[in-house]
Amino acid sequence: MAQLTGQMLIGSERVSGTGKAICAVDPRTGERLGPEYRYGGDAEVERACALAEEAFDAYRETGPEERAAFLDAIAGRLDDQAGELVRRAASETGLPVARLTGEVARTSGQLRLFASDLRAATVPGSTARYGANPPGGAGVAAGRRRASTPRARAAPRSGRGGCRSGPSRSSGRATSRWRSRWRAATPQPRSRRAAR
Repeated sequence: MAQLTGQMLIGSERVSGTGKAICAVDPRTGERLGPEYRYGGDAEVERACALAEEAFDAYRETGPEERAAFLDAIAGRLDDQAGELVRRAASETGLPVARLTGEVARTSGQLRLFASDLRAATVPGSTARYGANPPGGAGVAAGRRRASTPRARAAPRSGRGGCRSGPSRSSGRATSRWRSRWRAATPQPRSRRAAR
């Protein structure tokens, strides 16, 4: 795992915040865990949202296999760095190592599941996870598959999601533009009421 520096990662750039400093604390001992992190301001939020918008445009053009490979790569990196992630998370949260190890495994497993769903979605008549006999029939499984792809799950609901600007009011404009653009380009899952 890369060494913790106390900097934010905006795009591929390490940026030092200028706001109030915060530090993790081991809840078992009260020990302060370095490094210290500083809050970012409006400029950092605007930059992060602008880069997210640019990345969204490029990612939107990728096909299912490219997206699946991307998710598999993330899962692989999580697995490779699981030991260090678990050690740091245990000291920051006080949670048992066994539970945190399970959380990392569950997360990488879900990413691989989403990747396999993306690959299966390109096969006509595929029912993704359910094989030839999905519960409720093929039509029901197709609806489940559509709602369980990462893109559908990531779609904001009730105005939440996307870049969160925290207490800053002026950065809300960029966040709203980003959310509006996301919603316009992402198919929204049908509500249960509309499906009946």
